Amino acid sequence: MVYGALWVAGRVLIVLAVAVIVAGIAAEVVGAKVEAVYSSEIPVSGPLQAAALMVWSPSSAGRVVLDLVGAKTVYYIKVRGDPTSLLAEAGKVGIKVKNENVYHDFRGGVLIGQATLEADPLLIAGLVMGAMQTGKAVKVEGGHIVEDLDVREGLIVVALPAEGVGKVSYTVDYKIEGYSRARADAISVMSIAMAALGFSFLAIYKRANA
Repeated sequence: MVYGALWVAGRVLIVLAVAVIVAGIAAEVVGAKVEAVYSSEIPVSGPLQAAALMVWSPSSAGRVVLDLVGAKTVYYIKVRGDPTSLLAEAGKVGIKVKNENVYHDFRGGVLIGQATLEADPLLIAGLVMGAMQTGKAVKVEGGHIVEDLDVREGLIVVALPAEGVGKVSYTVDYKIEGYSRARADAISVMSIAMAALGFSFLAIYKRANA
């Protein structure tokens, strides 16, 4: 009776070990990501253009780490709702929106939009300064931004290019808060341990019934 229980337990452990490996692979391929990293560049030409970058978290809270290269001055505003939809309002104040592109990382739970803004630099500076005076805009030194976003919060970033720069490059690193997943090496160790224990039970059963 005892050896029969060992045979059943051994088979169950082996099946569970395989199931854990399959679940781990599925999570890596199609499951939600704990971290999403995206890099690209925004074309700019001359003092009449600026780079605009938008980051939005539609379904999860997280931390955004953003680095820009090629910008002379960077400003950002935290907003509620999809910041990319606000681009449509730019034309009403005399700003042309060009090269608009939106990337939606569904697994990472983040939407990233970019565009080139074209307008009189005094107009852009005036709008930004007005937002700063009301406490909505933040000036960034060095092009490095770190911000925590609640669900459905976003950032609008405006980068004025340095002289002679034809593009503003950026990297967005978004980490989801309140969600974690077992590492692949931990899953492998657990699966191997379960399988080894299962095979040892089967070996004991076979020796007892030899």
